[in-house]
Amino acid sequence: MRKIFAVICSLILAVSLVLSGCGQKGSNAAAPAGSSVNAAGIASVPAYSGKPFIAINGNKPNFTEADLKNTARWIV
Repeated sequence: MRKIFAVICSLILAVSLVLSGCGQKGSNAAAPAGSSVNAAGIASVPAYSGKPFIAINGNKPNFTEADLKNTARWIV
């Protein structure tokens, strides 16, 4: 009886996970609505030079004044 109960519970769990998508709603969002994203293309990334980091955009951030004043959390 316990074995049948365990099998039924496992099947119910598996079906509910498949149908719900494991609760990953909106996981493709990279930034909150209304913000702009400037992504560097792969062609602009130089070849590996042995250093653990590279400077992108002259090592200057591209935040706007509105971005700097926004203190709200990002909810992904």
